[in-house]
Amino acid sequence: MSDRSLSLDVLVAFAANMINDDPFLAESTRRETVIKIRQFHLFLRDEGVSTIDEVTREHVESFVYLPTCRGRRATSPQASTRRNRRAAIRNLYRALRGLGYEVGDPTLDVAALLDRTANGFICVTEEIVRLREAAPLGFLRSPLPSLLALAEAGATNTEIAHLTASNINGYEVQLPGNLRVEARVNCLTVWGYEAIAERLEDLEDDKEVLASSGLRQISNGAVSNGLRTIAEFAGLRDRGITINSIRAWRAREILLERKSLEDAAKFLGSRSLDAAAAMIGYRWGDAS
Repeated sequence: MSDRSLSLDVLVAFAANMINDDPFLAESTRRETVIKIRQFHLFLRDEGVSTIDEVTREHVESFVYLPTCRGRRATSPQASTRRNRRAAIRNLYRALRGLGYEVGDPTLDVAALLDRTANGFICVTEEIVRLREAAPLGFLRSPLPSLLALAEAGATNTEIAHLTASNINGYEVQLPGNLRVEARVNCLTVWGYEAIAERLEDLEDDKEVLASSGLRQISNGAVSNGLRTIAEFAGLRDRGITINSIRAWRAREILLERKSLEDAAKFLGSRSLDAAAAMIGYRWGDAS
């Protein structure tokens, strides 16, 4: 069958019945798989997705990394939970193919990113888009877009608290490093470049900190508070997003694009490949 526009309600019901009848799966496995498939279905419904052809890798990734609780207690799910969620979605698509539907497998690019993370919750692309939309770029003159842009460029809290116009050269950002990360030169995203360009137009003194309102320096706490403000505007306050959540997102994008953990580690300023792998949830030996 090639009609991928059938409603998810119908397809999930078909797949769940097929999995429940699979004699090669243990009863506990069938039960947990169907539960997670139905949770994924509810998640997609909340995201406004109604047909199978609308499901993307970003949807899968968002569900796999969905925090296990909300509010200030929000934490990244354990590796076993992420693996089980990914496996359930794989079984969903496998069941649909077994029923004759021509569907791929949007879990493939997520497969290498299921190990533990050392820094909690990691953003996915959908959330980055929402954060950008919430930052008042081109609407209200504010340092908040610059804060987000610098985080997307891999800057840590401490680096963001001190970066000025002198650290910017076109798309390049000179990151000074500190006791925990190496100095490096990273590139802004296209959105980040626009945000920084707007901020530079407003500066009267090139020694002003990009992420502050006219101050020469700000605290790490002020950086975190600024990001929380953006997250609240984006409706993501309960997701537990930090500067490292955004840095890890960009590093993972680099890993997926270049297939190089070393490049991702250099972007983060990490002195250890193991530490970089832990931060972005990369599991050694699972590079596909």
